[in-house]
Formats: sequence, C-alpha cells, structure tokens
Amino acid sequence: LVFAKTPATQEIVGLQAAAHGLAIPPGDSNYTVESSATLHEEAYLMGMRAHMHLRGKSFLFRAVYPTGETETLLNLPRYDFEWQPYYYLASPKLLPRGTRIECTAVFDNSRNNPYNPNPAATVFWGPQTWDEMMIGWLDVAVARAK
Repeated sequence: LVFAKTPATQEIVGLQAAAHGLAIPPGDSNYTVESSATLHEEAYLMGMRAHMHLRGKSFLFRAVYPTGETETLLNLPRYDFEWQPYYYLASPKLLPRGTRIECTAVFDNSRNNPYNPNPAATVFWGPQTWDEMMIGWLDVAVARAK
C-alpha cells in the first residue's frame, strides 16, 4: 500500500461499451455486434479489455473523435476466451470530450468453432459460458471532483 504525498488530481473510472441485446443466429460463423460509449468529459485512456464467451472470434476498439477522425485503439483479430487480459497503454492517451469509443465484435456460432457448445441455438446475453456477452471495458482517468 502506497500513500500519496499530495491529494490526487485524477481518478480512474471503469466504463463499458456493451451490447446487452445480442441474439446470435444459429450456424453464423461471422456474426457482427457493435456497441459504443461516449465520453462526456475529457479523459485519459489507460487500458482496455474485451470480454466475450466461447463464440468470441475478434474484437476491435476504435475512437471516433469530435472532429470526425477515427483511430484504431486495439485490434484483437483472434479473441480467446481463455486469454482475456487488460491491455494497458504505455502512456495515457488523451481523449477529448465527445469522443465516442466504438467496439466491434465478431462471433462464430457455427459447427466450425470447436468451443461452441450448441451451434444449433440462437445465443443471447447471459452470465454462463454457453450464453454470450459483448463488453468493451475501458479504464479512463478523469479529473477528480473537488
């Protein structure tokens, strides 16, 4: 435990861009789901984590800045349910107020996915591994309320 010598000026906030209403059709090997979160104040991006279950195939984080410019923040072309680390940036990235973080996930609900427990089922959001989730976790540093 380390105590700060001066009062903190920022705090880390966990945000998520999630698609709770997903319904992955049976047999679909490339089902795309999108979600987004918009920043209502300036923040520094510290880290990201993709979360899906057994049908997860790929995950992309992209920033859409208020100017309209876009930037890929993290691309996971081969998502693995057994390997879900947080990806921390080497240095914090300033995200202006109004930046939208867009997440794109692709699922494989086909027989070609050896981890798929039931390729004949439509898969909905749920907490069990045979269900699915689509969450883009974001850790951002924001100005601490005084």
